[in-house]
Amino acid sequence: MKKRPNEETPNEETPNEETPNEETPNEETF
Repeated sequence: MKKRPNEETPNEETPNEETPNEETPNEETF
């Protein structure tokens, strides 16, 4: 299974708009 960004599932390696990631800058979270 390939790792692809899922809107419903927050991935640590993929930036999610709904889930702020510590490693990826989020527009909604500074």
